[in-house]
Amino acid sequence: KVESISESQFTNESQLQKYIHDNPELIPIDQISEEKEMLVLARELGTKSGPIDAIGVDNIGEIYIIETKLNRNSDKRKVVAQILDYGASLWDEVNQDYIFQQIQNKVINKFGKSLNEKLIEFYNINEIEVGTVIENMKSNISDGKLNFIILMDSMDETIKSLIKFINNNSDFKIYGCELDYFNNNEIEILIPRIFGTEISKKSKNQQSRKFWNTELFNEELKKQPINFRQNVSMILEYVSKNKNIYSYSKYGNGQTGTLSYYDSSNRRIFSIWLSDGFDLGAPEYSDEKYNKILSLKKNFQNKIEFKYFFNNKLKNAPSLKKKLSELGKNEIRDLMEFLKEFAKIR
Repeated sequence: KVESISESQFTNESQLQKYIHDNPELIPIDQISEEKEMLVLARELGTKSGPIDAIGVDNIGEIYIIETKLNRNSDKRKVVAQILDYGASLWDEVNQDYIFQQIQNKVINKFGKSLNEKLIEFYNINEIEVGTVIENMKSNISDGKLNFIILMDSMDETIKSLIKFINNNSDFKIYGCELDYFNNNEIEILIPRIFGTEISKKSKNQQSRKFWNTELFNEELKKQPINFRQNVSMILEYVSKNKNIYSYSKYGNGQTGTLSYYDSSNRRIFSIWLSDGFDLGAPEYSDEKYNKILSLKKNFQNKIEFKYFFNNKLKNAPSLKKKLSELGKNEIRDLMEFLKEFAKIR
């Protein structure tokens, strides 16, 4: 027997929040990236701009701020400004431990487990891997690298256009999720549709392509602060003395100049960024190499600090927590010693 089910309406925004909190899979973030899966950690997370409706995390530690709004609400057009305001408050919070303690308490209240335990259970990862996820979460919040999801029962074209405009002209990642709701008192059906993933930054990226070479890189390097230039010089001198490790170098073609060094197997070992950054190559490793790298990291943990550190499942490239220009001479020497041991393991 075929029964028709008419489209229904959510009673209020709290009902919409609860659906997402209890059923995070309703937000199709696999349409953002097939490898991602999100766990909604908490509702009503307090910030100085007011409570965030819901906050989630995915399997690599990216943060999602979720704002729910019913289409019939008169202030719906303010929702984009509102969700960005929450993101700014989260990023600007001086006491980041306070934010994490809130999340911990809410996770315990909902799941009866600590944040670490819930992440291990939900993503089927081990204690080392969950440490990486937690570290990435903290770094993303402190760096303001946040994802925003506006969840509505119906989204008008004005809001969709605003989302497209922001995504196409900024580094923000805002997604709109429309949730159709059907109910005949016995069966509930929810059909999600996500917007914002279809925006292509191809034309923008093409405009920002810049083909770097030694002359151009060195020209821009001369314009950088003296501490940065001195530290880069020390690293390049170290490379020249270890040509048995570093087979060749390659310049990037982005707006910001990069100089990367590779081994004989064409695997990137590290990159220097003219934006005052430094990161390591992070391909997937065998368990044996992975454990050796973790042991190496432990040996250097009081000397060199990285964020997004290695995981043989997670894809983030490990980068220095400090800017390259902020490292003292002893820290640069420690970094070079780390690189020498790191290259041997690879």
